[in-house]
Amino acid sequence: GEAVPGKAEGWRGSAEADTYRRNLIERGALGAQHVAAITPQDIAAHLRLMAKPKLAERVRSHVENVLAFAIAREFRTGDNPAAASGPIAHLPWPKLDQSNIVIPHPAMPAKDVPKFFHDLQTVETPAARALSFIVLTAVRAQEAVGAKWGEIDTKDMVWTVPGSRMKGQGQGRPHAVPLTPQMLGIIGVPGAPDDYIFPGDADGHVGEKSPIRTLRPLYSGEADVHGFRSTFADYVVENTGIMDIERLADLA
Repeated sequence: GEAVPGKAEGWRGSAEADTYRRNLIERGALGAQHVAAITPQDIAAHLRLMAKPKLAERVRSHVENVLAFAIAREFRTGDNPAAASGPIAHLPWPKLDQSNIVIPHPAMPAKDVPKFFHDLQTVETPAARALSFIVLTAVRAQEAVGAKWGEIDTKDMVWTVPGSRMKGQGQGRPHAVPLTPQMLGIIGVPGAPDDYIFPGDADGHVGEKSPIRTLRPLYSGEADVHGFRSTFADYVVENTGIMDIERLADLA
């Protein structure tokens, strides 16, 4: 922002500005260079300072964003040297393994979530309550729809998901999810320990696909239920001091 006049004005609050400053100015020498002089080699050298490929890719996108702004404002000319498909693709830096990249689920933009969540509260079905719970807790659908009352500790406000229902890095390990009064209000009055919180016809609970069928009539954009995990992670990274999505312990 300091090197590109006007760029910082578009940042969404101090947290995003801090993220850009940490990634582009406080680390390495890239921030000391004039935007017109930055080369793909300079960018690759800066990215090699990042410990993990995911963080390096996020920083590359930050550099690309700043340089795109600089080109638009005529502070530099030519192609963007940070473009993923440009020369930087042929230089050494911690790149993501393209063969192992998983296509992300379409995620609802954070700015659309408040209205969607408000509209969701007008639907009085177990599937709608399950979807509300998923949005607030950022858990996977299969973890939420199979929840039983015995997993909920209303006193300490913790939901312990059994390891048998966990996927990803948390597979096989119980996962503790902190609960808020709003989350407890959504699931309602506790039942017997073995009762499902969201009852339905799929082995006694709502089906794993039921939340997406609830989402679609309420939101016309491109989004699915699993994408709320990405929405949560992106919001945290962009609005807090946490830069590395991999460090978000909430997303087991």
